[in-house]
Amino acid sequence: TVAGAFADGGVSISTVRQEGRGDDATLVLVTHVACDSALAGIVARLAELPAVRKVTSVMRVAEEY
Repeated sequence: TVAGAFADGGVSISTVRQEGRGDDATLVLVTHVACDSALAGIVARLAELPAVRKVTSVMRVAEEY
């Protein structure tokens, strides 16, 4: 469900880290480069999903090439 929200928003997931299981699971997702508006849309969508209790934080990391 969570991965589908990212796919629907056109944002590719680079890595996923899960701690815990079931209702106690915490996910940390790192995406590939994406625009701010796409990420904001996904965060809003995640907050509406029954499987997501809350979105704790979003951190933007900029890579320099």
